[in-house]
Amino acid sequence: AVLSRDLLAGLGVNAIDVTHLAGRNTSEEIASLKEHPEYWKDKRCGLITSAIHLPRAMKLAEALEVTVQPIPADFVQPIGASSPLSLVPKSENLSHVGAAMHEYIGMMFRR
Repeated sequence: AVLSRDLLAGLGVNAIDVTHLAGRNTSEEIASLKEHPEYWKDKRCGLITSAIHLPRAMKLAEALEVTVQPIPADFVQPIGASSPLSLVPKSENLSHVGAAMHEYIGMMFRR
């Protein structure tokens, strides 16, 4: 959150316009945003999160009818993405497999 705020300040966004939402997870943060329509109703509101997590975060916002602009961060280049062998879990890509499973399970349970 601090790094994002600093980056946005460097791009000319006023610090007063950057808010870190209360919540322990994305569901709680989006619910917190829903409670503050002054942040997003009839305004441009960006949702910054990891690129792999962004589709799920956007679905959560859509489900609560919160209008946000997706801002992906923390892009991860899959190892050997052009090869079918990249689908086989191995030590070099287990963190990617774990992150993908985390997102998939989260989407299944809408969390």
